[in-house]
Order: sequence, then C-alpha cells, then structure tokens
Amino acid sequence: MDDAYPLGITDTTPLINKLRASGAQAVFPVSYLNDSLLLIRTMRQQRITIPAIGGAAGYVIPDFEKGLGEFAEGVLSIAPANYDLDTGLTDRFRKRFGYFMVHEALEHAVALDVLVQAIEKAKSIKAEDVTMALRGGKFTGGWTNAMTGGAVQFDSTGLNTASIPVMVQWRKKELVTVWPKDVAKGAAEWKS
Repeated sequence: MDDAYPLGITDTTPLINKLRASGAQAVFPVSYLNDSLLLIRTMRQQRITIPAIGGAAGYVIPDFEKGLGEFAEGVLSIAPANYDLDTGLTDRFRKRFGYFMVHEALEHAVALDVLVQAIEKAKSIKAEDVTMALRGGKFTGGWTNAMTGGAVQFDSTGLNTASIPVMVQWRKKELVTVWPKDVAKGAAEWKS
C-alpha cells in the first residue's frame, strides 16, 4: 500500500482500515507531529500492532511520547542521529531544558563544532579558507562523537560520508538507538 493523505488530516480511520485490509507487515509513515499522533493512536485503538517505523519528523520528538503515552511504546523511526550515542555531551541539554536532545539540536551542535575545527585548521576566518579546510578534511572529537562514525568528513558534494542514519525505538519514554549494531544501545523489539 502506498497512500498519501492530506496535511492536517482529522480522521485517519479510513486510511487505517485500508492499511488493515492491505495485509501489510509493517507501516512506514512520514508525518508531522499531529498527523503522527493521529495515525499511531488510530492504529493502536484498532489493535493494529504491526511495526510502525516513522520517517523521523513527528516520530522522534518528546511531544510524540507525551501525546501518545503507552501507544508510543515500541514505535520505531529513522533519524539522522540520536542523543544516546554520547550522553556525556547530550545530558547537559536534558538538564537545562528538561527533555532529551532532539536530533536537530544535536546536528546543529556538531555543525558548529566542525565549523570551529575548520576555522582552527584554516587559521583563518575567510570563507574560501574555511571552505577549503572543510573539503576533504576529517573532523573528530567533541560533538562528532555523538554521530555514527564518530567523525564528520565531507565529499565533493558536501555530504557527510562518515555518518549514517540510525534507527531508534520508543522505550519507557526514551528513544533508544537500535541500529546499526555497532552503536545500538539495545536490540529492536518487534511486536506482532
């Protein structure tokens, strides 16, 4: 089943009925927060327990769990990074704001750290010098430890080739990294 729904959908029952009829063994919704809450809540209320693997966005923020409570338990998602890869760094965020460090904040911290490292490597703040330092350089230590691969290295297109996305799963109000195995903090739990 491949079915889009309109932004701001208010009744997902027809969509979830279609999902049930499809015989799908898993669902991969990509949704903003309100849509993700409605989709998962409707699935769980209808006792559809196939694995739900979100496409980041609304599935990997604290409000997802707050909005769903027990229905969030076991929901998986893909994310570019997760706070549990280096809690020594990310716990400072939690202490200050009262919730775990979301991946966007983590990525911004990494980006700033890499920029500082590039400036230090270039021994200059001129844009062209910093750009040259960023190209082909490998940046390690500091916030890069919170990324898979523990480093940032850009290819000619600007893509970080040292890091890959992670899969996370909601467990007891926390997002736990469950893949890749070399950085996983737990194994994925599959409900059926």
